[in-house]
Amino acid sequence: MKKNFILFCLITILVAFMLSACNNSESENTKNEKVGNINSFLEVLPFSESIEKADLIANITVIEKIGERNEPSPKTTFKVSINDVIKGDDSLLNNYIRIDQQGNSKFSFNNNALFKKGENYILLLRETVGTDKSDYWIQGEEAGMYKEINNNIVVKLAYNYNALNSIKATELSNKALEKTEDFRPSQILDKRLLMKEIKSKVNAGPKGE
Repeated sequence: MKKNFILFCLITILVAFMLSACNNSESENTKNEKVGNINSFLEVLPFSESIEKADLIANITVIEKIGERNEPSPKTTFKVSINDVIKGDDSLLNNYIRIDQQGNSKFSFNNNALFKKGENYILLLRETVGTDKSDYWIQGEEAGMYKEINNNIVVKLAYNYNALNSIKATELSNKALEKTEDFRPSQILDKRLLMKEIKSKVNAGPKGE
């Protein structure tokens, strides 16, 4: 009887050890799970045309991530607040909209980092059609993003525009530049002059070059 009890205890300990090892292995696999990357060549519109085609150009703050999906392509949806409407529906000022960014927790898009809560951007947006999960998507993806570093400086995250060379920011501290480490800053621009340049294109209309 005593031998049976000892054998039972040994079996119980062995089973518990095996279960613990399996759980640790699954946990380790989850930690080591790599995010895939989707590389895509984007159609980059000339500066004037990009302004003309956008339905909404706004200075926004990222409030929170509200969802993600894989079909028809990986996307993450964010709730953002509108701080300034540069082009589009003025009634959106100080309101919230939902925008889609390419990529999600499983797949990055062109190695772009996903938006983070509290970040500020100037975005060129197009109205979403065919789904009620978001209101807008980013025109040109990273080519349509200008990340705000501080109240005076934004960085264009991809593709140089010669038309913006005249409004490059003259100073950018190393501390400010560190905030762009998740991205590949393309042009460092004066925020006030960028907004002025965009508004001039909007006011000039389709023929404004």
